[in-house]
Amino acid sequence: MKKTAIALCLLAIPSLSMAQDDIGAYVGLSKVVTVNNDCSECDTSGTGFEAGFYFNKIVGVEAKFADTEFDEDSSIDAEFKYFGANIGHTFNTSWVRFYGKAGAVSVNQTDGYWDESETDESLALGVGVTFTPFAHQSGVYFKIESLAAEVFSNTIGYSQLTIGYQF
Repeated sequence: MKKTAIALCLLAIPSLSMAQDDIGAYVGLSKVVTVNNDCSECDTSGTGFEAGFYFNKIVGVEAKFADTEFDEDSSIDAEFKYFGANIGHTFNTSWVRFYGKAGAVSVNQTDGYWDESETDESLALGVGVTFTPFAHQSGVYFKIESLAAEVFSNTIGYSQLTIGYQF
């Protein structure tokens, strides 16, 4: 009985979010690049994943994970983890949403050649825009976003281009 109730609740969540275009969960896959302001050889590129939930037209929360490698030295990898708030608005359009964001980022760099790793955490601030080309008739969205944080005593810029789906 308990498993049946849980299954019904899980099945009801997408139908509840479809009833409200501005409320619901979303997931996406990203192409990610980072730029290190203090070290031109420390730029990275890779792929990412995001998941989040919009509570209303304005406020949402999201988590991101990205796995990148250094452009100049492929033996060094960097993993980015982000969790924070997404605050924005559609400004009376049905297809574009501008937003700002604030949260925490954790970066773990691993040197495969020397088998060393280090981790740093910081506050991250950013801006972005989400395009919903089919005006909420479909949950497909495209997102362009940029975050900035200070990790390992360097200012890092994190940018992503995402395609995703809002339930």
